[in-house]
Amino acid sequence: MSASDHDCCATERPTAPQPCPDCGHTGRTVAAETLSALVHPEHQPPTLEGYFFCRTVGCAVVYFMPGQASIGEDALTVRVGCKHQTPPIPVCYCFDMTRTTIEEQSAGVTRASERIAGWMGTSACDCLHKNPSGRCCLGEVRALEKAWLDGQAGT
Repeated sequence: MSASDHDCCATERPTAPQPCPDCGHTGRTVAAETLSALVHPEHQPPTLEGYFFCRTVGCAVVYFMPGQASIGEDALTVRVGCKHQTPPIPVCYCFDMTRTTIEEQSAGVTRASERIAGWMGTSACDCLHKNPSGRCCLGEVRALEKAWLDGQAGT
């Protein structure tokens, strides 16, 4: 498989706003493949289609579907970084980068976002199956780098 054949970050799935039944914040659609990869088998619902992802800090719900039972972080194989404010806070699941790692590399010659961008399109980049949101982390990584650099400029 060539790099052009594998680009998990190339296509953005459409979103349909749905409120999380726990916190009320809007969730985004998540692919069935993401749930299949990250929800422990004994916690998987009968159907994986139609679920939404809640990224709200402190909210107990990770995946939800109106009219169905919600899925919490304890049912997943990974820690959901956006739900936490204490380390470790995973951000890039494909390349094992935490918020701390990204901040440390922000002052370096090669930033985490540059490394990730260089690895995109390889078979190791598999956001659909590794990131709980099912989406590419690159935008979030760049935002963290910018925030860290902006904070350093004021010190």
